[in-house]
Amino acid sequence: KVCCEELFHCHFLFYYTIKWSLVCCKELDYYNGNGRTGRLIMNVELMNAGYSIAIIEPMEREDYYNALEKADEGDYQPITRLLKDAVQRSIERELQVVYPEWRKDHIE
Repeated sequence: KVCCEELFHCHFLFYYTIKWSLVCCKELDYYNGNGRTGRLIMNVELMNAGYSIAIIEPMEREDYYNALEKADEGDYQPITRLLKDAVQRSIERELQVVYPEWRKDHIE
């Protein structure tokens, strides 16, 4: 993998960014659009912290909502794991655009 597991595991800034974004989202008082606004805030904060954006794929939607419920209960591990994987995919997509041979040169 491009980003080592240890970087995300012990990187306080990644965890803090996710937690702060979720807290902000709870404070929003919109009838519709909390999810979109929350993900926008989260991605802006991830970029401010030097990470790529986290794109939640349609097939992950149910896992995402379940992870959000767990975060509401104080368990941030599922949402952190899901978003780490989403950021990982974004990094790999970005590398594919700017350096198409990156997999061959660094993974194989």
